[in-house]
Amino acid sequence: MQQIPLFEFSQKHIEHGYLELSIPPERGGKMIPNHLHIWPRGEFMMIALPNQDQSWTVTLFMPFERFHKLDNEEKLLMFFKETFPDSVNLIGENELVENFFESKPFVLLSVKCKPYHFESKHECRI
Repeated sequence: MQQIPLFEFSQKHIEHGYLELSIPPERGGKMIPNHLHIWPRGEFMMIALPNQDQSWTVTLFMPFERFHKLDNEEKLLMFFKETFPDSVNLIGENELVENFFESKPFVLLSVKCKPYHFESKHECRI
């Protein structure tokens, strides 16, 4: 689409990132199935989506600055126990620490394009 005359495109990194965690099947049954669960907390939030095996994919959205402050196990567990206390037992302390520190937060982008469609296709392909 960038080959189209007068096509406008912008991409901006936002200050929030996301990190995926999980609730294992043996603890996932404690959650109401087939629902999106959301823990809103001001400038950040966590969501959980059910999987077919009764596990849950948990995604923490937060400013990178906050992620960087959680640089050791003690700070991470304190943050979760204060901010998302009900999630700690669902995820499990050991699993939380392992999942959190085994990867880095992913980048989120804001993408704008104009026009957002080409001929009859109403989509922006990047």
